[in-house]
Amino acid sequence: MSEERGKQPIVEHKLPQAIGHASFKPTLCIGLDIAWFGGSKSNKSSQYDFLVAALVSETAVEPQVAHLRVPLRDRDPEAKQTCEALNELIEKFDRDIEQVVFAIDAPLQAACRNFPTRSAVPAKGTVCRRACEDYLGCKRKVIDKAAGGAKGWQPNIQPGAPLAPRIEALIDGLPSQFKLWTPENSGEHKLAIECFPAEAIWAAKRMNYIHAKSICSDFRILMERIVETVFLADVVQRHRRSINTMGKIGSLVKINSADCNLVDEMMTKYSCYEHSQSSEAPVDVPDPDEIEKDIDRMVSWHSEFSKRV
Repeated sequence: MSEERGKQPIVEHKLPQAIGHASFKPTLCIGLDIAWFGGSKSNKSSQYDFLVAALVSETAVEPQVAHLRVPLRDRDPEAKQTCEALNELIEKFDRDIEQVVFAIDAPLQAACRNFPTRSAVPAKGTVCRRACEDYLGCKRKVIDKAAGGAKGWQPNIQPGAPLAPRIEALIDGLPSQFKLWTPENSGEHKLAIECFPAEAIWAAKRMNYIHAKSICSDFRILMERIVETVFLADVVQRHRRSINTMGKIGSLVKINSADCNLVDEMMTKYSCYEHSQSSEAPVDVPDPDEIEKDIDRMVSWHSEFSKRV
């Protein structure tokens, strides 16, 4: 049965209160870039999920960061391999955390709405607003104003939608302690929230230097992994002694000079945020708009490069 779109009245006291780093509670923040259908059947390089975790607390000058690339055997239709990797990350930090916030780039709040199959252009009134959409709709202008204005930029909030079977399997496979975020349960010990890139970038625009520097550092680490697993087709890796060429070395012919220039540009630009800098010659962190453009460039490049024959 379809649900009516449109704003619902916002009850101010039901909006989520400060959690995690904002309230100085040691919080493990985990982000999942999930392949909704386990990647392309014909493209091995797309059959991966990626997890990144950051432990933030009052005493940490910068978050402790860990990341994990999860190869999907047989495209992992039940999301079991991803759930196992998630548990490994949580166990790694378990003694130091009071709360876990697990962000997934999927409309999780569609899970309990029994949406029918969604068309490319849904009819008016058939898509329901998400909880974070209501929250940002209520709070965004106030937050932007306090930060000096939105400067004409707004996050592209994505409405709820039907879930891919693998996403549903992931939700079912999460430990029972995980609760889906709502304004009422934002203080739960383990929360799963939906988070799309535009929303995360908007949040990054409102963070201080330390958080922006951390984003640059994480982007640099991801660039290293892209070079190893996509650009060089996993033939070589820095911390692996063996060289794997079977079924992979032919992919190297796809590389052209423009690819080399882009990778060299990004690796050089973001190396200064990953490595320590002299206090006599500090390096300014890029504006969030610049970071967003660089991320978009790499996403577009990755998509185009992966489709080359």
